[in-house]
Amino acid sequence: MQALASNPLLTKAVTAAILVSLNEQIASLLAGDLQTMRVCSLKFLHTLTVKVPLMALYGFAISAPISHFGYDILNKIFQPPLSGKAKLLQILTSLVTITPLSGACFVAYLALLNLKALPTATTCGAKLQNAVEAIKTNWKNNLLPVLRTSWIVSPLVTFLAQTYVPPQLWVIFFNVIYFFLGTGQNALLAKQQSNTP
Repeated sequence: MQALASNPLLTKAVTAAILVSLNEQIASLLAGDLQTMRVCSLKFLHTLTVKVPLMALYGFAISAPISHFGYDILNKIFQPPLSGKAKLLQILTSLVTITPLSGACFVAYLALLNLKALPTATTCGAKLQNAVEAIKTNWKNNLLPVLRTSWIVSPLVTFLAQTYVPPQLWVIFFNVIYFFLGTGQNALLAKQQSNTP
């Protein structure tokens, strides 16, 4: 709580980084995306891939700032005490602003993480076009399911936050809730990506 009071964005960013990297490991385990490591003659399966620190970077540098600033602005616009109508309007505002932005960034970032280099993409322009196409394809295939899940869960989570959680704790509360939701979504996306040639 002291860290949150003195360094709110940093505390939220570190929390998000830890939860998102753990999310990646659990999703990899659920998707069956295990790596093999040999120590002497023993063989170990693990989920520690290059994606784990990259997902931590996503949580730290993208997800936490979007949530921190998004909910900070939202809580300045809708200041307590809120009437039932104001609570509903706050939830709807979150659903059409923060939720789509977070979902779009999440799906785009996963597209870049799972990007397979094309043998013909040798120039920077070709590699950039390959990345843009991967993001567009991932948005087309995966953004709506991710948003649909968030749109179903978000109103309940936001109502719980409005009722029981102080506004300065919202981002951490949402991070914990979306840790579970994101683990499932990430596992599904990872499984789809591993089945894609």
